[in-house]
Amino acid sequence: GGIEAHALELHAKYDPRFVWRLAKICRERRARVIVARSFSTGVVGRVVGRLLGIPVVMAEHSTGRIDHDPKKRPIERLFARRSDRSSASSRR
Repeated sequence: GGIEAHALELHAKYDPRFVWRLAKICRERRARVIVARSFSTGVVGRVVGRLLGIPVVMAEHSTGRIDHDPKKRPIERLFARRSDRSSASSRR
């Protein structure tokens, strides 16, 4: 079979329903991997992946912009250990 992809949008900066929507799709579709590509979706994807036992790949796409938000650093450090794989791409 082919690979089925779902793009989920956050409806607000902090949307707790996003966790439940992602978990529901993963269970219904019997997802074998979660690929996340931003801070917010990475946190949610890693939580859902851990809860459901699904591997998580963080796919970072560099825009050249560096996010210096100090509130994100400790959260990213904590959740980085919960990624099963990482992928990065950039123009540089």
